[in-house]
Amino acid sequence: MQEKRRDRLVSAPRTYSRIQLMRYFLRNPREFGLMVGITTNFLRKRGILFRSRREKVGPQSQSLFWQDYPTVPLQEWLKNFDHGCNKSSLAMPNFDIYKAENQKRLDILSYQMGGAGSMELLYTLCINQRVRTVAESGVAAGWSSLAILMALEELGRGTLWSNDRPYIGLGSRRDIGLVVPPELKKNWKLMIGSDHRNLKRMLRRASPIDLFHYDSDKSYEGRTWAYPLIWESLKQGGWLISDDVQDNSAFLDYFVDKLGLEPTVIDFENKKIGVVQKN
Repeated sequence: MQEKRRDRLVSAPRTYSRIQLMRYFLRNPREFGLMVGITTNFLRKRGILFRSRREKVGPQSQSLFWQDYPTVPLQEWLKNFDHGCNKSSLAMPNFDIYKAENQKRLDILSYQMGGAGSMELLYTLCINQRVRTVAESGVAAGWSSLAILMALEELGRGTLWSNDRPYIGLGSRRDIGLVVPPELKKNWKLMIGSDHRNLKRMLRRASPIDLFHYDSDKSYEGRTWAYPLIWESLKQGGWLISDDVQDNSAFLDYFVDKLGLEPTVIDFENKKIGVVQKN
């Protein structure tokens, strides 16, 4: 009975999503860029708009522009990196324990937040590269933030800059980063707002950045707007990790076609993670 009630709570707001979106943008006119991105992404999914030679394959065949690009399983790619610093004996945290401990806190919400993603990838890169400044867009429950902050705690230094906004019509500011424990927040600077409102300001404050995790606006427009800004803010040798790049061709269009780079694309839980280093 409780599970059925939860299903109703989660699904009910979707009935009014268009009304909620309209109210949100009327109350937040500075978010016009986000509104444009949502609208154009809606048209793209229906095959009305195309922006690149890859996307002309059509919305029902998005995998075609990935079929010729090599990918590597996550665990195989992680073999290139030692989990510790200078081949020390630091052990990889058991993230499953943290997920189980925090699940009860997430169950009380009336909606579902994004999943945990690859916490192991973020932790390993942060430790191995001995990062000092990390930034991310898209926090949700805070799983990626937790992995990064645990790495900074292990290193004994560093700052994580994050930006996200509540789910439109659903969540509140207090839900963002819900799984991050208080003792880790001393190294965390969290900004609340959309990418169009806060990303440039956060990048100015955080630059130069050792590692950036992009997990916010995954539309083609959102990514192609954000990637150049993030790339400019990375230091030489810095890393960009972009989740769910299989959704469209933005990652390939920018980093392969425009910049002429050869980024790594990692297979993880039937999704693709784009990883590229600035050299």
